[in-house]
Amino acid sequence: GGMGKTTLAKLVYNDGRVVKHFDKRMWVCVSDEDNEIETLTKKILISATMGGTGTLSMDQFQNVRFSLAEFSMDELQTQLRNALDDKRYLLVLDDVW
Repeated sequence: GGMGKTTLAKLVYNDGRVVKHFDKRMWVCVSDEDNEIETLTKKILISATMGGTGTLSMDQFQNVRFSLAEFSMDELQTQLRNALDDKRYLLVLDDVW
């Protein structure tokens, strides 16, 4: 840690050429609590479907996550596939340990 990896990734992520190149950019913070693939898939799906800045308040995140609670893993993957189908996308998984 402490080597500036997130700072460098943010510079690239927000660079105008990168913004223009990708149809969709997603930034997902991953913590040691996200040890289940389902949790990580939900976070990516939320980021992929919300558009705009890719950031949610904690209340918004909890509401969206609750609405996804009943989805099976297959349904989550289908929704994610549909959100990203035929799109050029960049996904950054930022570790917060």
